[in-house]
Amino acid sequence: MLVRRNQVAKLLLYFCYVILGVAFIGGLTLGLAHDIYYSFSFLITWDYWVKGALLAGLFLFFSELIEQMHIRNFGSEQIKNTPENPLTPEPGTKNESKFPISEQDRQSVYEFYAEKGEEVEDIVSTPVKDVCLVKIGGELRPVEIGDFKPIERSIKEYPELRQWYDQHQK
Repeated sequence: MLVRRNQVAKLLLYFCYVILGVAFIGGLTLGLAHDIYYSFSFLITWDYWVKGALLAGLFLFFSELIEQMHIRNFGSEQIKNTPENPLTPEPGTKNESKFPISEQDRQSVYEFYAEKGEEVEDIVSTPVKDVCLVKIGGELRPVEIGDFKPIERSIKEYPELRQWYDQHQK
């Protein structure tokens, strides 16, 4: 099943499922009962199935569009300890992140802070995709990477990362 964070996208996805179910059952029912002799008309059934699939596809398209725009605008605001996004590493590992930082992203972070006149002490990859922790003057700052320019966020937006760093990096 598709996972949706946005409530509107979730509602549209449910509409998609309902439309598919109604089209399937309605197509079979109306295909069977189209005349007084109750002979099965596959043409009517196929017509309802195709129309239902097209309408459900339209709802699925808008659901996916809204979900992608939500992710784009709000980023990874909800960090949870899930199998897809583990905040605790496998036993026996210290900082083997699932999402390593590329050299190009590291360079862009160094340049970003050099323009601000700050010196980067360390860049730590995290278990959250496209987010790294940058240590400047003993202070941790979460930075979203992967776009054209790094985006500095507040550590208050990522309290789980602070806990993860305190547990696994010291």
